[in-house]
Amino acid sequence: MFCTWDDPIAGSPLLTGVHLKNKETNDVVNYNLHYPKTIRNFILYGLNNGWTGHNIIEFQDGLEIMSKIGYDVSRIKYSECSN
Repeated sequence: MFCTWDDPIAGSPLLTGVHLKNKETNDVVNYNLHYPKTIRNFILYGLNNGWTGHNIIEFQDGLEIMSKIGYDVSRIKYSECSN
C-alpha cells in the first residue's frame, strides 16, 4: 500500500507523477509508479529481499520501500493513514 494524499482531480501523485528528491544524488526527479525505472527498482528491491518470481511477497508500506530505495517521501506521505 502507498499511503499518500490524493488530489481531487489528478488522483494519486505516484500515478500521475510527483517531484521527489533522490537522497543519494540530491537530484529531484519526476517519480511515477508507471515508469520502467521505477518498476525496475521495485523488482531489484524484491530480489534483494527474497522474491524469486515464483513466490509472493506482500509489503505493507510502499513509501517505506521507496525511502529505502533512496527517495525522500515526506512530502507525499499522508499522516492519517493506517494499515
